[in-house]
Amino acid sequence: MSAMPIHERFVTEDQPVNEPQVVPLQDTYVMLRQLAGGVRTFLRSAQEEPCQQLGAPYSYSVWMRHLVSTARFGGLACPPKSVVELGPGSSLGTALAARLCGVQRYAAHEVVGRPEANRELKVLVELIKMFMEREEIPGEEDYPRLRPKLTDYSYPASLIDERAAADPRLHETLSAAVAAIGAGEVSAGGISFVNGRDGLQCTAACRSVDLLFSQAVMQYVDDLEDAYREQLELLAPGGLISHEIDFSAHETASSWNGHWAISDLAWRAMRGAKPYFLNRHPFSRHVRAMRRAGFEMVAALRSRVRNRLSRRQLAPRFRWLPEDDLNVRDALIIARRPGT
Repeated sequence: MSAMPIHERFVTEDQPVNEPQVVPLQDTYVMLRQLAGGVRTFLRSAQEEPCQQLGAPYSYSVWMRHLVSTARFGGLACPPKSVVELGPGSSLGTALAARLCGVQRYAAHEVVGRPEANRELKVLVELIKMFMEREEIPGEEDYPRLRPKLTDYSYPASLIDERAAADPRLHETLSAAVAAIGAGEVSAGGISFVNGRDGLQCTAACRSVDLLFSQAVMQYVDDLEDAYREQLELLAPGGLISHEIDFSAHETASSWNGHWAISDLAWRAMRGAKPYFLNRHPFSRHVRAMRRAGFEMVAALRSRVRNRLSRRQLAPRFRWLPEDDLNVRDALIIARRPGT
């Protein structure tokens, strides 16, 4: 398959001088702890970990970062009319932020969590205040590890329908929607919250969408080809995907990319019967899967960290990894469904 052009902007991070080294004893401890966790899932039914509950500033920042990035690199018409989010956890925060921006239809697809109405109502109140006061996007001082980074964190007024943000009728609609979805309804007030493991189980809000995005989700998806093909089918012609993907070890190893040094046998034991686990796919593997699904690549904003692993330390199936992949800790990848 011939190479397709990709417009890439690389954001290089300077790693602190005291970055933890790969210490054999420390690595052994980390692996044993993970192996024990995997074995326990075979001895009892695998328990789903509770989703992290995130507040209004975080949700506001995540939504705005994707909105700004897709408008800048992908030419997204803002606000988009229809949006799908993958993996919101138990939060409606990004959905509420998007609706306050002027998004008309928003579908959230989640495997594990479910929103709790009282908590989400507090998030809504705080989000309305943030929009009314045109607050800047929380940046590196507030969330130093949150990606993608932006060059400008000021309030993006040109991308927002400020009539929607200030409309008391919309505020009432969203308040009622939070209560309804918290009570188990699938759809209310322009927001759908869909649970399920069998692909994207979508309502009408999931069809012909302008933007599909996720925040630190695609590193847990086992079958990338199927996932990206399914996403392509949901998009309107010219629609965009925007995925912030974390390629780091997530406490499965002592170094940030030490998970690529773990054998497949040990990795299967560490996963156990957990419903989801890191897929260990590197940056280039995601780009290849997107292209095979039929996407046109638009942009990739990569955070680079020095690789400290030798080829000999890598597990056999990862020794082929390009040096470039071994230095990419996370990336925002934006791609487009062809057509207009």
